[in-house]
Amino acid sequence: MKKISTLALALIAMGTVTSAWATSTDNLPTGYYKIKSAVTGNSNITNIHMFNDAFLEVNTPKATLLSSETAETNNYIWYVTNTGGSKISIVNGQGTGIKLEDGDNGSYKYKGPYKELTPVDANSTYPASIYFSEGLYTPNTSGTQSDNHQYGSYTAAAYWANANAATTKWNFESVSVEDKGVYTVTVTGSADGYVTRTATSEHAFNGGFFIAESGSTISADDLTAGAVEGFTSNVSVDASTKTITVTYAADFTTWTGNLNEAKAVLTSKRIGYPVESSTAYATFKSTLDELSKVTAENLTSAKFTELATAVSAFKLSTDNIRMPEDGKAYTITAVSKAGVKSYMNYAASGYTLKKTDAADNSSYPETAKFVCHKLEDGKYVFVNNDGKFLTYKGYYNAAVNGNKGYTDGYTKVEYSYTDKAGASQTTSFYPQLFTLPKLANGSNASGVDDAYLCLLGQRANNDNAANDVYYVIKGNSNFDGGSAPYFNDTYSSAFLFEEVSYPNTVTFNKVSDVEGVSNLATFSAPFATVVPEGVTAYYVSTADNTKATMKAIEAGKAIPAKAGVILTSTTGDKATMIPATTETAADLTGNKLGNSAGAAKTIAADDHAYILSAVDGQTAFYKGKVGTTLGMNKAYLTLNEAGAPEAISMNFGGNVTGINQIVNAEQNNAPVYDLTGRRVVRTVKGGLYIKGGNKFIAR
Repeated sequence: MKKISTLALALIAMGTVTSAWATSTDNLPTGYYKIKSAVTGNSNITNIHMFNDAFLEVNTPKATLLSSETAETNNYIWYVTNTGGSKISIVNGQGTGIKLEDGDNGSYKYKGPYKELTPVDANSTYPASIYFSEGLYTPNTSGTQSDNHQYGSYTAAAYWANANAATTKWNFESVSVEDKGVYTVTVTGSADGYVTRTATSEHAFNGGFFIAESGSTISADDLTAGAVEGFTSNVSVDASTKTITVTYAADFTTWTGNLNEAKAVLTSKRIGYPVESSTAYATFKSTLDELSKVTAENLTSAKFTELATAVSAFKLSTDNIRMPEDGKAYTITAVSKAGVKSYMNYAASGYTLKKTDAADNSSYPETAKFVCHKLEDGKYVFVNNDGKFLTYKGYYNAAVNGNKGYTDGYTKVEYSYTDKAGASQTTSFYPQLFTLPKLANGSNASGVDDAYLCLLGQRANNDNAANDVYYVIKGNSNFDGGSAPYFNDTYSSAFLFEEVSYPNTVTFNKVSDVEGVSNLATFSAPFATVVPEGVTAYYVSTADNTKATMKAIEAGKAIPAKAGVILTSTTGDKATMIPATTETAADLTGNKLGNSAGAAKTIAADDHAYILSAVDGQTAFYKGKVGTTLGMNKAYLTLNEAGAPEAISMNFGGNVTGINQIVNAEQNNAPVYDLTGRRVVRTVKGGLYIKGGNKFIAR
């Protein structure tokens, strides 16, 4: 609404404004009105005012909201203008106009709000009541349209009722402003800006107004500018013209911060976001490239909206999204619609959810980490650091393993039951298998604000066959379940998958003194693992005071859980060890290798540990120093024999490490030195020394 002129206000007060409207509204002057339903005898409709509550463009509240309302606030006082051509313009104090709404089923999609409506001759003369309609709107679903939809008065009524319908009949009650101050509002700098009058909590957008009480005034101290992200604001009042001006100025620092956060989203590689090759990624990147050109001089609130919309569209896109990868580790965090986060945490008694306020998963314990194995059919398996396989957990007691949420291994479950026809049936399935659909807005999930995946698995249905079921979390962080995903105030199927470090990616050490071997490492894990392509796994079948003999694990067999092994590689310096599923674990009976599977190990005297390392370029198992720490998921040699030396060489099927040149220091008179360069007179059996420029182990 344009600012009301002093002359117009004077004419309103005098009641001398004439109109060129149809007969039924000839006597309706321009001015301030309360517009109230003319229906009588209906408790749901009688005395209902057209009303715009804060920020809502719903024009008529239910009877329980306003049936007893008497205060003359700007939320339901309207300024009615003769716009000519049998039109009226109706604007409330918020600065918003009436828009036509579908009160029945929402099948009609109308544009609005429109401020001009057409009075309809209903054989009724002002000031008793009039009908009016709105002629501008989007065609309905059938493609038809009309320019004479009547404006109805009650949320449950059809808003396009005919002119004889009681619910479309209105009284226009004039509001006197002669002894009151009418303050008009102008908002500049932001289309989203508004001002609030503290005393009444009324809101006014650009073009709105406030009506002061008789004899009172409105000052800047009585007003507060609405918060608009990225903008500062100032409110001023010109008492002489009764004009309130709200000025917004863009905060470029906030804009830069928001833009950088959006760029971080693009490059985050978070599970559930579109990958770099997707159309959604390209679209988002292009938008960010353009918005990066915005300067402080041309920054507007529309740019903030455009940025926020682009970020949301990218997060919620289902276009070629990033999924968990083979061998990588993740935390799995349930997220409620209220924003409560609870990470999945393992205990022997069963999985629980631990609430967290952490911004990320960096503080989560090892018990909250899962290593992923992605199968060829799009199914996923998750194994924790105790070697437990994730399964469905909910309110169903019939879930496997007593509803603990895990099994000790990757095992097939069989159920026998009697079907409805009385026939005996048997079904089998792997309860450790999950699919991970992206949670999207739908009938059971609405208001999704980010990229979340669902956990869809299988359970036993008492004595019936297994069936698909979603992980569902209640608002109190307890497990529930459902045949469909949820995201509401009570239930949620939203899970945040965040990558986390876990030592199942082996980094090989380069060696040059072991014939036929160029990359060497030790490994163990709390779960059985697949031997990667190009990698050979060995265990120590025998060991004595001179050498440890390696024996290769049979091709196609998995490394057993909590078994120490030596790995060699012909393809690279790294290899990711993936949890085994249907692979048979190798038989490593007699293996002399200990392990630190699942946790770092402090070397004790009774471990008799030898650590694989290279000393002065010589690769061997060297006696571990008591009290030192061996990293998690490593292996070491155990050798509890009398007179065991300081170092043990390795024999890979005849290929012996260079340090296996065992020399008797007593055989000649050449001087002998220890590794610090000091000359020694007598050697100690098993000690490592230098003689004639060569290292040797004394016998």
